[in-house]
Amino acid sequence: MSKAKKTESDEEKFERFAKRVRIHEEAWSTVMSETVDDQRFAAGNQWDEEVKRLRTAAGLSSVTYNPIPGNVRFIVNRERSEMPQFHIDPVSEGADKNTAKVRNGIAIHIQNSDDAKAAFLKGLRDIAIGGIGAWKVMATKTPKPDGTDEYNIEIHRILNATKVRFDPNAQKKSYSDAVDCSLEEWIPKDDAEELYPDADFTPSKDGKNSSAFTENAVQIVTYWCLNKETMRWEQYILSGNEILESNTAYKGHHCPIVFLTGEEDYIEEDRHFKGIVRDVREMCMLHNLAKSRIADFISRAANQQWMYTQGQTAGYEKIWRSSNLNGLPGLPYNRTDDGAPIRLDPPAAPQGSLDVAQDVGNDIRNTIGIRDPMANLPSNVSNDTMRLHLAQSNIGTLEFVDNWREAIRWTGEIVDDLIPSYYAYPHIRQIQGLDGQVTTIPIQQAYTENQKQVFHDLTVGKYAVSISTGPSYESSRQEAATKISELLQADPALMQMYGDIFFRLQNWDGAEEMAARARTQVPPAALAASNATNGDEQDVQAQMSQLLQKLQMLDAQNKQLGQENQQLKFEKAAKVTEIQARSHADIFRQQKDHEFEASQNQVKLGAQSQQIAEKGVVDTDLLHTQGEIDLALESHKGHTSVFHKKLDHDFAQSHVSPAIQE
Repeated sequence: MSKAKKTESDEEKFERFAKRVRIHEEAWSTVMSETVDDQRFAAGNQWDEEVKRLRTAAGLSSVTYNPIPGNVRFIVNRERSEMPQFHIDPVSEGADKNTAKVRNGIAIHIQNSDDAKAAFLKGLRDIAIGGIGAWKVMATKTPKPDGTDEYNIEIHRILNATKVRFDPNAQKKSYSDAVDCSLEEWIPKDDAEELYPDADFTPSKDGKNSSAFTENAVQIVTYWCLNKETMRWEQYILSGNEILESNTAYKGHHCPIVFLTGEEDYIEEDRHFKGIVRDVREMCMLHNLAKSRIADFISRAANQQWMYTQGQTAGYEKIWRSSNLNGLPGLPYNRTDDGAPIRLDPPAAPQGSLDVAQDVGNDIRNTIGIRDPMANLPSNVSNDTMRLHLAQSNIGTLEFVDNWREAIRWTGEIVDDLIPSYYAYPHIRQIQGLDGQVTTIPIQQAYTENQKQVFHDLTVGKYAVSISTGPSYESSRQEAATKISELLQADPALMQMYGDIFFRLQNWDGAEEMAARARTQVPPAALAASNATNGDEQDVQAQMSQLLQKLQMLDAQNKQLGQENQQLKFEKAAKVTEIQARSHADIFRQQKDHEFEASQNQVKLGAQSQQIAEKGVVDTDLLHTQGEIDLALESHKGHTSVFHKKLDHDFAQSHVSPAIQE
């Protein structure tokens, strides 16, 4: 026979919880102390107080040249432009793809709130500085006019992550295997008494809890623990004396506080976390000292320095002490046997400090792992090369970014766990797409859409959470608009099918109205296939198949046009070659005919000349014949010149570009 479990009193619970809180504080005290020091250093507190006091007393400067904020902004703002998002996908056990779209639309709507973005970015900033960050997932309750309550899942930042302390025995990076955690905060005593009028906010007589109270403030601890029977987490609000409030109705199976860390080190049995500050603190202090010496040199070099005796300035001490401030054209002095005061040359530049300042600055950048993204970058690089170069400039800090993205993915696990617990009741819920479009969807109730019965049951199915990173929606929108524009130019008939999408992707005035009008021309089947809640998978596949066939047809047409164009080029080249060959043959044949005729005339002329020589008589008819031969030779030369010009013209025409010939 099993024993009945003993009921634990509130006092016993409090003692058990208070003991766990003390264990948390002891385990995390060193880590949190180091993180606080890093935060102060990053805020500009980079001088030892005693050294700064002595330098100030000696009239020396204490310059703080702080490179930390710029490097932190570089890490954070790179991710701000490409914010990762977690997505919910169906896995098994009755998970429906269209219901998964609804769950994913709820998740995107939660993430796109200003509070969620602020929480994520602050968490990244905190781990980049000190290695510790946190945010929380809350199910807030809002009373409705009909007397019921409406819940909304929200993500909020935790202002001071060093007050979050998780189970020190947790081993997973996400701390998802922790069994409890605590969050400490201090509130004014008057506010605490107003919130909990029946509570006792005075220290105990033995003084054990005196650290939880001051004259004007009270320490409040929010303690979360896993109930191993229900496997749900429970919340308790503790003071130094008692349990002030309990929330055992929380429906989540995961701790709603997300804890993330930076670079993690184990030294013997001790755990240490750090950001970019820890390893460059001494470098920054040396840099500040070198910069301060340079500043002191500049200050002294700009002042006039004099060597004089006390008698020379007697009666004029006040004027001489302020000589570098009043801008007098001259300074009065007393004539003595020592002569006039002597003006000293300005001191030499502190070359050592100049070298140290430059070298340490480079060392700081190398240690942090962020190099100048524009250094050694040619001016004529492509956009892809530019993006790759910028991505590599941040490669030394990827550990922080990877841990941050994993924390966002784990946040998706928490949200996905809470959705069926807090949203599975009949109501109308806003969801959001990747393009930022917000729509309303009935949840846990049947409705008709596109002549089909639709019901989204958030309590059924198993889903998985993934995370996506990449360009912001604005960049993706511009790329999509360009691609669709090219598709529509290739086939304008596609405007009827995709015109509404094309106009919605534009960012000029009137685009939304044009998209709404173009949507009225889209076939109903296409609208049903693109609807986020449509349950007919066959229609979707059919639309995708039609689009694929259309693209294949366009590709085939382009290939056919290319082949025909190539064939025309071959035929044109053959025709040009034929014309050139025929022209050369005709010219050659005509030239040979003229040469043969000329040779015959020359032979005839020779024979007649021989007869004249023999007879010794000048025949006028022979002279006339000689003239005809001369004219024939000249005519032959003319014909040859014309044929050569025609050949040159035909050759030039054969080398004219196809575009000009057409």
